[in-house]
Amino acid sequence: MNKQHLMNLVAAGMLLGSALCANQPDPKKESAACHPNHMQCFRQYDLNYRATYQVKEVKENAKIIVLQNGTRWRINHNHLTIAKTWDNNTTVVIGHNKSPYTPYEYTLCNVETNKTIQVNLFARPSKQYETTIQATHICNRTITLSDGTTWKVSRPIHTNDFFKKWRQGNTILVGEQRYFRPVVKKEATEKKSGMILPWKPCQPRHMLINVDKGMYLSAYKLHNKKEQ
Repeated sequence: MNKQHLMNLVAAGMLLGSALCANQPDPKKESAACHPNHMQCFRQYDLNYRATYQVKEVKENAKIIVLQNGTRWRINHNHLTIAKTWDNNTTVVIGHNKSPYTPYEYTLCNVETNKTIQVNLFARPSKQYETTIQATHICNRTITLSDGTTWKVSRPIHTNDFFKKWRQGNTILVGEQRYFRPVVKKEATEKKSGMILPWKPCQPRHMLINVDKGMYLSAYKLHNKKEQ
């Protein structure tokens, strides 16, 4: 194989890649579109969406908390005292545990008291409560779930190979990022005064946990078409 032929093959491969992802957004343009203006970010993403779950039971002896969707979580023994104070139907959100000094990967946070416990997931949701992947689109980094919501995976997505591991039918839990801090725009008009804006421009508020793959991705929830 001569040098010219090799160069032709490389050029053909680059053209094919460009054609496959012709609609992929330019990360610089996308960042510029969101970063300067909170309102642009608010219009594009549903920042008010709350991914909440209800506590069904706290099994003190087994150090296990069961949610209404059937998931079971093993509690860090140091946080069992907090979990004991949670009644049935306590509302919680799932988060990622960012502490490097613990084997517990996730957190459950009581939305009323803001008390957080560290947990590990060991039982998947019941069939009637499962939310699964309906479709994934690598080029525009979106995931459509069986509940009708569409999510845009935030950059960086590590690698395309990581994203490709997510398959149609995989079970998903939606969590919330702990570093997201809501701010009410006080200077807005009465109609807009309840708008919740991100503490940092366009930081993803949510996370998608793939129960089957044991992975999670940070993501933005896109507005439904009827909401736009």
